[in-house]
Amino acid sequence: MGQGNRILGLIPIVAIGILIQVLLVSMESRSTPSKTAVKFINSYFQLEKCGNDLLCETLVEDSETNPLEQYFNRMEKDAIETGHKLNYMRYKIYSIHSKTQDIDDNHAKVHITGEKRRYINFAFAVVAKIFSLGETFPVDVTIDVVKEKSGWKVCGDSISLL
Repeated sequence: MGQGNRILGLIPIVAIGILIQVLLVSMESRSTPSKTAVKFINSYFQLEKCGNDLLCETLVEDSETNPLEQYFNRMEKDAIETGHKLNYMRYKIYSIHSKTQDIDDNHAKVHITGEKRRYINFAFAVVAKIFSLGETFPVDVTIDVVKEKSGWKVCGDSISLL
């Protein structure tokens, strides 16, 4: 009889734990200006096309104003000129810090600082980080973020300055 009472006592604790986990996951998955800007910066420097999903509609519509397409084209040109593959032009951001400035209902500015280093592949990145190989370049940029129907999106002229 004592064993059954112990199990019954654990059921509410497990239920509360599951409820707290669901609440924390839902809070983590919501879009914020800072999360959007950090995701965009990572996809930008790693030459990932998924960054287009984080751009506002006005930038995505026109390929001439799309900063990701412009950056990818510039990196591809630089890779060809230096005799490397496009993969060599990728960077990984380390020690990234973001601070949301001037936030209102539909607009925010996010200041991002960190360091970028070549990211050819995962093994190269780990070895370079451990043995301090390769150059490290500072990242210090402020990105405009606007709220659209589907959440926070990166927008504005500040992207072309990266």
